[in-house]
Amino acid sequence: MGAVFFLVKLTIAIVIVCGILSPILVSPHNKLSTLFWKIPNAFWIFLICIYFAIAMAVLIESSEQTRIRRQQYFQQYEVPNETHKNVVIENSIKSQLI
Repeated sequence: MGAVFFLVKLTIAIVIVCGILSPILVSPHNKLSTLFWKIPNAFWIFLICIYFAIAMAVLIESSEQTRIRRQQYFQQYEVPNETHKNVVIENSIKSQLI
């Protein structure tokens, strides 16, 4: 759940930055605007790919953490092996007798 929330916050931050910069970048008389429009399309594609790579890494890590937490939760309620339990009891009785 935290990973999805992180991605939502990241997307909102990107939208806010684009919203703040859009009036500056649309203006034809601004030097920053001319520099902005000279950025190659390949760079924008690269940025979009990086965004999706970060999103996928966060989601994969989140699902892995969820799987580990679920596995640890079920291990709490796992029935121990009876043979192993009996051996441990026998060894503890023997150690008390010695």
